[in-house]
Amino acid sequence: MLLGAAGLLLAISHFIEATPDFSFAQFERFTRITLQANPDIFALSFNDLVSDAQRLDYEKRISALSPLGPFQITERDAERRLVRVGTRPEYVAVRYIVPLVKNQPAVGFDIHSEPIRRAAIERARRTNAMAVTAPILLVQEQEKRVGLLELLPIAAATAGASPESLAHLGFVVAVVKVDEMIEIATRGVIR
Repeated sequence: MLLGAAGLLLAISHFIEATPDFSFAQFERFTRITLQANPDIFALSFNDLVSDAQRLDYEKRISALSPLGPFQITERDAERRLVRVGTRPEYVAVRYIVPLVKNQPAVGFDIHSEPIRRAAIERARRTNAMAVTAPILLVQEQEKRVGLLELLPIAAATAGASPESLAHLGFVVAVVKVDEMIEIATRGVIR
């Protein structure tokens, strides 16, 4: 990667902080060159942190902004089907993801609904720094392919707050497919 994952996610987080009401088109335009320059990154997303009290208004607001139309927060059921998320105190929903065509199933997915992703979210919130998941199965993949999520929290500006007490707005996320990352890293080295 040109900047490294932390640098890339930090640049995107600054864009989001400077443009809090950004559209999908703006997000796509801002991340296009990053994706082209970093073939080991399969996708980039912004995931909102949403409380249960905000959920219905949030889904309505994002439905009006989404290039896909109606938006709802989802999770996987026991058969790995995407279904409307159950009630819990908070959600970390994929609002926008690029490239969209390959990643449509991830839109709306509550990454907080799954234990491995949730552990990385809590680590990122606790430290206010990038965290990486253990290997996971990707929501947007039909095949069983292993991936990693690199998550950087975006906090609301609060002077003098400790990392543990920051109010987080959401997370910038890079999706990395492990098999593709290994293939890129070993290209021309292993024969």
